[in-house]
Amino acid sequence: MEPSLHSLEVKRTAHLYQLGEAASSTRLVWLVLHGYGQHPAFWVRKFESLVDAETLIMAPEGLSRFYLQGNSGRVGASWMTKDQREDEIQDYLAYIGQVVAKIQHELPQARIVLLGFSQGGATAARFAVEQPQSLAALVLWSAIFPPDLKAELPAKELPSWLVYGDADPFLSGEQLESHLQRYRAMHPQLRYLAFSGGHDLHPEALQQLKTEVHAGLFKD
Repeated sequence: MEPSLHSLEVKRTAHLYQLGEAASSTRLVWLVLHGYGQHPAFWVRKFESLVDAETLIMAPEGLSRFYLQGNSGRVGASWMTKDQREDEIQDYLAYIGQVVAKIQHELPQARIVLLGFSQGGATAARFAVEQPQSLAALVLWSAIFPPDLKAELPAKELPSWLVYGDADPFLSGEQLESHLQRYRAMHPQLRYLAFSGGHDLHPEALQQLKTEVHAGLFKD
């Protein structure tokens, strides 16, 4: 006899890691989504150079935690797997929506840049399509748009960047070029930032991205 599947929405506690202090002077929040198996408490430190009196970083943790090796030791998190993936997608879209609402309530003067790294890039892209009006910019870093994305990004309303390393083992030369050709047609507003390196947050590229984002959002 095959078991029948039933669904039940439950309440649970999510965790957010923040760099910088929220204040009336805060006018930009970088909402950064980690990759598969990463722990935001450690990963978020890579963004420390972006923090100043007007900028803070907020890193939500994916809702699924697991031991990276065996049944003890270091813990990482994931945004979704292939199992019941549609439920997990809806769960994390609702979760990111709550985080965005929290930022908007506590810092109504601040604008939000959503950055997704690796697996977090798919998470970020889906949210940007769902709620583009809540974001000031979108960044996919070492990531691609999900092939099953059901809509395109708004052509003008949402400045967007694709950041990638020229030696990323998860994006070969031919594969990367195929994606870039498709994106140039599908997302004409998308800007590109390449760096010399692999599947990681490159410090110099991050600073260049900050400069470009700030120049686009704050023209005063």
